[in-house]
Amino acid sequence: MGNGDVCGSCDVLVCARCLKGTARCPSCQRAFAETRSAAPSAERRGDARVDAARQEAIAVAASLAIASGIIVVTSQQTVFQMVIALAMIGLLLVQLLRGRAWARWILAGVSALYGAGLVLNILDTAAIASPLVSLGLGAVLGVNALVLAFNLRLAQYLRAQRLRHP
Repeated sequence: MGNGDVCGSCDVLVCARCLKGTARCPSCQRAFAETRSAAPSAERRGDARVDAARQEAIAVAASLAIASGIIVVTSQQTVFQMVIALAMIGLLLVQLLRGRAWARWILAGVSALYGAGLVLNILDTAAIASPLVSLGLGAVLGVNALVLAFNLRLAQYLRAQRLRHP
């Protein structure tokens, strides 16, 4: 195997250190034994499931970032508090896209709690925004929490990302 190996299915080059303890390609999740005899493809072919899960992870990250930005901007926080909140969300999203399970569960929990808080905040007359905005942001955060917690394709994608980013 030398310094690494190339997946015969998707042409990903994986270093020997990253291959230690696994028999699957971190990109397409196919067994290396199945792809060894295959000639490398002329153009990279992605696995449709992995591509769909990657798109879902990016969609969750984007919607969480936008919702967090709206919440931070509409709340009455100091600039320092806003920077800290956005930096924390940003770091968690980067770790999520690198496949870290702890970031997934922290984001799912925070999204669920904050989304429920926004929906319940509609009853408060001094809400951070109009009731419609609070309800919409609460719904977005709730859906993101559900996707993060229960989407099996996303879990497979995150597992593949952990293999690529040990």
